[in-house]
Amino acid sequence: MSPEGRDTPPASQGGIPRAARVHGRLLLAILAGSEALRVLIAVRGGQGFWTDEGRIGVPEVAMGKWADGRIRGGFDVLFSSADHLLFKVFGLVPALAERFLSYAPWVAAVFFGAFSVAVIALAWKLVRVQGGSPREALLAAFLVSACDMFFYYARHVFPYDLSLCFFLLAAICASRPGRI
Repeated sequence: MSPEGRDTPPASQGGIPRAARVHGRLLLAILAGSEALRVLIAVRGGQGFWTDEGRIGVPEVAMGKWADGRIRGGFDVLFSSADHLLFKVFGLVPALAERFLSYAPWVAAVFFGAFSVAVIALAWKLVRVQGGSPREALLAAFLVSACDMFFYYARHVFPYDLSLCFFLLAAICASRPGRI
């Protein structure tokens, strides 16, 4: 019984306040919906349209050389130039997946598209670290997820969302109390 003599429903379940559970579920729904849309767009095709997407071929060639036992040759291909080096290193993940799934250009698009979903989660986290309320963070995540810029290249393979993830991670780390 409350002090006013009324029964009040418990505000928490398992120590997590009801509002936090609702915000968490809504955030998960935004993230899951965003990922599902990106997978659908990537699987429908369009990869290889932009010349910049050719960089994803570098880790694929390196992976092929390693599979043939030419370890040094794979590293030579991967590190032959410094342009977009981290993108090429991360590109080894979809290149390896393609070794088991057979070549499918959408595999790399799905992999790198997941980083734009990570940007949504990181925007939410940055708002929280900066002292924003769960409601403000959820609104920020929703607005980022609704931004068509993050869908425009979803079927293509570019390093932009990957680099934005690293930027947001750095901003979150720098924003933690006691860091400045």
